[in-house]
Amino acid sequence: DEESFVGLTQPKDEGKLRELLEQDGEEFFLRDVQGWTAFANDEKYLDALEERRAQGSLADDGQFADAMARVADDALARFYFNGPAAAPAFEQASGVDLGNFEDLLPGGEIPWVSASVSVEDGGGRMDGAIGFAGDPEGFVGPSYEANLPDVAPAGALAYVSFKDLEGQLSKLRDAFSQTAPEIEPDIGRFENDFGVSLEEDIGPLLAGEGALYVRQGLFIPEVTLLLEVEDEANAMAVLDDIVAGAQKYVPLGPSRTVEIGGVEARQVDIEEPFSLFYAAFDGHLVVTTQRAGIEAIQEDGDRLSSDDRFEEALGGAGVPDETAGFAYVNIKDTIPYVVGLVGAGADVPDEVGRNLEPLDHLVVYSTRDGNTVEFSGFLAID
Repeated sequence: DEESFVGLTQPKDEGKLRELLEQDGEEFFLRDVQGWTAFANDEKYLDALEERRAQGSLADDGQFADAMARVADDALARFYFNGPAAAPAFEQASGVDLGNFEDLLPGGEIPWVSASVSVEDGGGRMDGAIGFAGDPEGFVGPSYEANLPDVAPAGALAYVSFKDLEGQLSKLRDAFSQTAPEIEPDIGRFENDFGVSLEEDIGPLLAGEGALYVRQGLFIPEVTLLLEVEDEANAMAVLDDIVAGAQKYVPLGPSRTVEIGGVEARQVDIEEPFSLFYAAFDGHLVVTTQRAGIEAIQEDGDRLSSDDRFEEALGGAGVPDETAGFAYVNIKDTIPYVVGLVGAGADVPDEVGRNLEPLDHLVVYSTRDGNTVEFSGFLAID
């Protein structure tokens, strides 16, 4: 029931440190501990520091060593949170037995977390890891080699890659049914109104590799969802049912069959100039805001996998061949495109423009090593 902490620093001027700490009128206690200035708001915490330190240091802890070995050594800042150690205090304060929430917390424990922020040639990086007590299968997608960049057209402003969202949605539903059972009737009503089952209809559409990407469009951006599907006819039927159910709640025009690039597709008018198009062909389901989103996949043009900016961004960020998912944003081309869409009335202030101008791209990806999920993000700066 107390706010307790200990800080360790090496100030050039201890008097100025005390002045800073006590500027809000709260008393702090300072003590030299092997060349470090330790400070706390009660001397008993400094006593505890010295007493516990005599029994060993944090560097001797195997979990801490493993957690910090997964992030950058030479960093501006490093972070560690000992979830398993915090769990008993959380259970005591909340009266909740975390072991009953294994569907929400793999292993029934709060995970440990480590992270670092560092500067590299050409940008800044954030690395991190989350260590679960149990198998996080379902909460984290499987490792896979992304093939859809070979299908998606070049020129993406943003691209998000994922696989087996079916398993993650199923795991999430199981967790919510245990922790918030009142949600289950709402899910049932959704399924009834839309005439589809999350488990049997929508889930299989998300079982394979998928991608969501954005490309430039004339009046509005092209936003495209690309999914690998085994049954094209069933995928179209599920989309038809979803659109029919959505028409009960939002003002959508009727779904009509159109031909786009030689394949049968559906067009659903939303509001000028917005429409939704979807089609299933060549083992893929495509849902997009532009006819060009379907045409570009059928054409023999350049693919995203051979897009120089995309390749250089993923290579520079160190993205491995297999990940649990990744995201890419072409910041340099996105900013002027967005400014052009909104018009001259939304001129970017000079200060903001100067700060945004050096930003080139952002890449984020995750991998899995047993019960540990690692993630990394690289922001490229010219």
